[in-house]
Amino acid sequence: MLNIGREQTLEQQLAAVQKRLATSAGAASGKLPNGLTAGADTRSAAYAARLAEDLALEASLKNQIALEQAGIAPKEAANKLRESGRAWEQDREKYLTRVQLREQELEKTRIQGAALVAAGSIKQSELDGRLGAIRIKYADTYNIAIDTQIELLKRRGAVEEEAAKRSMATLGADRAAGLATSLLAEFAYADAVAKLDQDALARKRAMLVAELALTAAKPNSKKEQAGLSGAIAEVDAQALSRTLQLKEEIRVLDIKDTKQAANNLADLADKRATDLQALQAQLQAQRDANTLIGLSAVEAIKFNQGLVEEAAARKEVEAGILDTIIGRESEAAALRASATAMRALGAEQARGLSLSAGTDVAKASIPPRCRSCRR
Repeated sequence: MLNIGREQTLEQQLAAVQKRLATSAGAASGKLPNGLTAGADTRSAAYAARLAEDLALEASLKNQIALEQAGIAPKEAANKLRESGRAWEQDREKYLTRVQLREQELEKTRIQGAALVAAGSIKQSELDGRLGAIRIKYADTYNIAIDTQIELLKRRGAVEEEAAKRSMATLGADRAAGLATSLLAEFAYADAVAKLDQDALARKRAMLVAELALTAAKPNSKKEQAGLSGAIAEVDAQALSRTLQLKEEIRVLDIKDTKQAANNLADLADKRATDLQALQAQLQAQRDANTLIGLSAVEAIKFNQGLVEEAAARKEVEAGILDTIIGRESEAAALRASATAMRALGAEQARGLSLSAGTDVAKASIPPRCRSCRR
């Protein structure tokens, strides 16, 4: 009853036709439903015509159903594709990086905000504030990229420092090998070392300036920027100090060289004075020896005693001078002891000369014959 007035679907029509065909097939074989047997009308021309019509209708219905299904398939595929697209779009944000999310949110806010500003609904300052808030929200994404660049700067700086260390080691080795002995060589060494130090400071300053420029792009980085600015000022002060240090090194080297030259001149003067004193002493000794020629033993003894006394007196005078200088009392005592020893030695020498002279006189008083008798 419920199907009255409702058009049958192609599938329903096909089912009805196929049911009639099944009944016809049973009748043709002499068998009918419910145990009935086929009659004469199943073999009539009208029956054959109805069977042919049902077969043709079955084929037609099958064809229509196939065509309908062929038309439905693309629609279902398109629907499935649209559903997949919606699902893909919904999941897209799940797989975006924070940088991509940041840029997406900033772009969306810029477009919407620009339209609202143009319509007078909001002020430009409100839009700028919203954009700033988004940047702060994604502050870590800025910092990661910036920190990576800063790390690259530091690595490059480390490589440059290693090269500078090799240059410094070469300078030190050359100096240790004795290649910087003259004043000009010392000046050149000091200047080369200072240049390497200044180059190192310049590299450090350049790296800090670059790091400051990168850090300025970080949100909420005022404290970091202040620290880097202070470090740059400190490097500038170190560079100035190194310049002053070089000037002081040059001054010290100049003074050292001047003193060494003066010492060399003094040593030369002392050597010449010593040579002169030696020559004068030799001359006096020769004069003294000449004075002794032709003197009697007694006269020679007196002459030698006079020389000894004069030398001893000079030492006592020198000892008296040293007594007036704090810390040189022991030298004065030694000079006095030396003067005493000289006098004692002179007395013994005089006694020896006296004994020798007495022996010679005694020998001279013996007659030659007696001397031969003694032999």
